[in-house]
Amino acid sequence: MKKQILKRNLIVFLIMLLSSVIVFILIMLERPNSQENENQNITFQKEYEAYLKASKKDFEESPVSSSSFGPRAFKHLHNIAKLGPMVLPYLMQKVTQTKDMSLTHPVSIITRKRFSKSEWPEGTYGDSRTLTLLYIDWWEKGRNLTPQQFTERYA
Repeated sequence: MKKQILKRNLIVFLIMLLSSVIVFILIMLERPNSQENENQNITFQKEYEAYLKASKKDFEESPVSSSSFGPRAFKHLHNIAKLGPMVLPYLMQKVTQTKDMSLTHPVSIITRKRFSKSEWPEGTYGDSRTLTLLYIDWWEKGRNLTPQQFTERYA
């Protein structure tokens, strides 16, 4: 029974890791020309500005909401995520600049990156501020280790 659970957990882990590797391989292989790059940036900037306006409006209507973003802001965060891996550099630049915790939502959708409990600083597991910092650190340092980590864990 325990062997089956371990085997299933290993398979799920490997599938998630493989998905992450595929996303980043696609990012690296499909470098757009400068015009496509600029179009992605413009589209991202429009959605980001719309997200900021929507967040403000959501907050004005419900300042005591337990959610970090309302339905209007969520729509724009989802639109950012639908832009896909090509928008990730712009998105991560905003996350790094603003430390906006809500922006980790599209980051997690695009990258499918999850942090294991052991990767979190002690006492902060599940904290949104810490998650934001984990994504920033991963983007700046850790993502380049993904192929190596996959190889080590797959072996």
